[in-house]
Amino acid sequence: MSNRKKEKELKSKATIADIELDHLPAEIREAFENDYVETIRKGKLIYSRDFYKEMLKYINQGMTYVEAYKACGFNVDALGTDRANAAGKRAVAMDKDGSLYKVLPTDMDATIPLDQMDTTMDDEHKLAYFQARCMYLEAELEYEKEKKRLAYQEALSRSKKEKLKKQNGRYQ
Repeated sequence: MSNRKKEKELKSKATIADIELDHLPAEIREAFENDYVETIRKGKLIYSRDFYKEMLKYINQGMTYVEAYKACGFNVDALGTDRANAAGKRAVAMDKDGSLYKVLPTDMDATIPLDQMDTTMDDEHKLAYFQARCMYLEAELEYEKEKKRLAYQEALSRSKKEKLKKQNGRYQ
């Protein structure tokens, strides 16, 4: 990938995350360029789930947390071993509690109707899809209710105005 294209993608990523690249320390900016970093909050790197999966893969191959962090493309000399060790511990903890591989409803496209749903999905993906679809449809239902309420209020207001006009016309 060309430097110009990479810089453009980095600016886009920063804009979405509402981050000012010029104000980042050099080591944090370098880390932010890594595809495994989703955003930065309060000076902390927020990693993608893929990062933790990759870290765990390296850890299971016998690498230390620091070695695995380096293998994922991070500059441990600049970012520090504490950050690398914390990321490794989180990866192991996520694997242990099952959250690393759990499919979340937010991972699914809820706008796809049920009859067009991918029927080859495993049960975990189907459950996440159904949860996402339910949340999506509930939000749509609330939107429709609000539209009807506003239309009813507008019609009622118009009706009251017409009654007032008629009453005012009689008394003149």
